[in-house]
Order: sequence, then C-alpha cells, then structure tokens
Amino acid sequence: MSSNTKPVILTNFGYQRKNWIYPFEAIKDEFEVIFIHFNSKMDEYANYTDSKVLYYSDFKNAQQLIDKIKPSIFITMGLYGNQTYAIKDVCNQWGIPFVYMDHGLYGLERDYNEGEKKAIKFVANSTVENIGSRRSSNHTFVLNTFLSSYSFLKLITVLVKNLMNKISFIRLKHKNLFQKYLAEPNAFITYSVLNNTVNQQIYRPKEQNVHYVGNFEYDKFRASPDQSNESYLLFIDSPLSDNPHHYYFFTTELHIELYKKVSDIAKEKGLKVKLKLHPYNYHSNWLEDIDNIEYVKDCDLNSLIQNAKCCIGFYSTILIPAIYFVPTIIIKTQEHSFIDFIEKENLCNVYDVSEILNLDKITFKPLKANNNNNFKEKYFNVAKQSSITRLKKAIYAIIA
Repeated sequence: MSSNTKPVILTNFGYQRKNWIYPFEAIKDEFEVIFIHFNSKMDEYANYTDSKVLYYSDFKNAQQLIDKIKPSIFITMGLYGNQTYAIKDVCNQWGIPFVYMDHGLYGLERDYNEGEKKAIKFVANSTVENIGSRRSSNHTFVLNTFLSSYSFLKLITVLVKNLMNKISFIRLKHKNLFQKYLAEPNAFITYSVLNNTVNQQIYRPKEQNVHYVGNFEYDKFRASPDQSNESYLLFIDSPLSDNPHHYYFFTTELHIELYKKVSDIAKEKGLKVKLKLHPYNYHSNWLEDIDNIEYVKDCDLNSLIQNAKCCIGFYSTILIPAIYFVPTIIIKTQEHSFIDFIEKENLCNVYDVSEILNLDKITFKPLKANNNNNFKEKYFNVAKQSSITRLKKAIYAIIA
C-alpha cells in the first residue's frame, strides 16, 4: 500500500484512451490513482497516465492484488468479464466499495439490440486490429481467486455464464440474474438517469447508491471557445465501417463516398470540411486525401464545435454538444431512442446513409436545441458545478 495519506483508488479504466481516464487524472490532487487494465506489459499498446500501473499477471489472484494495494475504493469501467467478477468477490470480502462508473454515452437496451441486428459481423477487410484478440489471457488469476476464497458457487456461475454468452438463444433475463449475482456494484457513478437506464433495469440499485455527476466530456463546454476565422462544416465521424469489434454498418468504400458527398454539400455552402475522426480510425489505411476535407484527430472540441457553421454526424458523445451549438444533420444507421427523441422534438433533420448519398438537396433545420429544456435535461445537462467536483463528492460519500 502507498504511504500516501490520500484515499487510494484502484481502477481498471483503460489508460490507453485519454478521454477514458481524464476524470481520474483530474482528481489526483485529492486521490491516489492506481490502474490495472492489461494482463501484462506486452499487451499494453498505449499509456496516457503517469500514475502507477499494475498488471494482472503480476498477481496470483485478486486477494494478493487487494492485499498489496489496500484501496479505499475499486472503480470499474465495466461490469462484465471474469477478472471483474473475481475482484468484485474479493472487494465484498474485504468490505471495499466496488463501484461502477460511466465512460461513455449509453442508450437503452433496445438500442443495443437494434445495433446488433443491423450490423454485419465479419473479420475480413478490417484495417483496425482487434486489440482484444491479441491480449494474453489469465484464467489462473480468476480460478485462484475463487478457489482461495472457497467461492465455489460463484466459480460455477462464472463458468455457466461464459457458456451462456456463447448461446444466443438463452433468454436475456436469465443472463441478467447471473450478472447481478456476480457483479452487482455497491454504488454507481453515472452521468444521468438516462445513461444509467440499463444498469437500473439489471441491478435496481437504491436511490442513495446512485451518484449523478454529469458527463465529464461536457465540462469543457462550460468555457468560452477560442475564436476562429475559418468557415467550415464539421463532420463528426464514427467507426462504422472499420473497428476492432468487427461490427460494420457499411463498407469502407461507401464510407469514402460519404466523405466525398459531405465535401460536395460543404462546397455548395462555400465551406471546407473539418472531419473529426474517431480514435479507432486515426491510423486506418483506407483514408484518402479528399478535396476540401481536413482530417482532425485530437483537438480542442469546444472550439472545433462552436466555431463550425453547421455539422453533420453520426450519433455519438460529441454529436450532442454539436446539436446544442450549431445547426446539425444526423445520419441514421439504425433505430435508436436518441434519434426518436430528436425527431419528436423536431430539433434536426435526420437522413439515412442512402438519402445522404442520393438526395440532391440536403437541408438543415434552424438551431433549436439550445432553447429546448427537454434536450438539455436529458442529454446536455451542463451544471454550474463541474462534473469533476461532483465526482470527488461522490467518491468521498461512498468511502465515508
């Protein structure tokens, strides 16, 4: 255990993504943060923290890990996975709060079901490596954890649940019963009521165990943006043709055609295109140099969005502030509760991919979302108190 007098947070958040660990980096003035995400150093392909990093392969079991660190709290970015189940079991035994925290914008259960129906899964032609497939496995860590604690029933449940995951016709409610038994958190740190909907359905936590902190990504939009003299259409992309999960909504060739059509739309308005790539596609080899398009990777999102004249994009975390600040068109790839809301409130025009590619005229609705209280309350609730301040308060309340 560290000699530091600060409360110690042990977390499995992936430090290979800057936005995932931003909340932890921002609270290190008051907490010591220790990361454990990869099985071994060889699995680690990026590291954006200067905090202590551990690896599962360095420990015989979760008991040894918890005994060494003696954390004040364990914060998990996910509630599925054998190592997560093992750590949850030991946290229970040691009386250490096992807490789930959001790391993105989530929809309803039916949104994910619709996505799985719509997407095509195949491995060929992907240029984004499935990072998970190259990671080393560590079954002994999990096995030793449950055997050392004589948690035979939980070990059997883990084995059964792994089998159920491979059998698609097993009813979801039965899977959820096993999930609640293995991974029910002591508390939830979540962006909003809406973002916690699926967890609410599975775990049904008590109200006092759910802490609403807002979306950390949106704190930056509380500040005034840097001004720009550039005139551009912002295109917010999504890795829908190339991603490490190998679930695709269209081909990379069609993706390029979509880029070219957006470029044509921008030209008609006398604008250039700033195309914000998803991190998965920063190094994709199918990206082409296209007239009038500038690819954007890491940047000041507040300035990028607020200085745009208009925006076109797929549903994502950063599309929400774009809808709030500038006239926006949404490209629809599946049925989704968010798009249903947007259409009901008449906030944006929504086109599917074929319409974007084939229609002669694409129009933007006037900006409305910034005056729509329902939109602000459900999706862009930027409070006077920052999400980081609310996160600190939530952690102190949980470990008290």
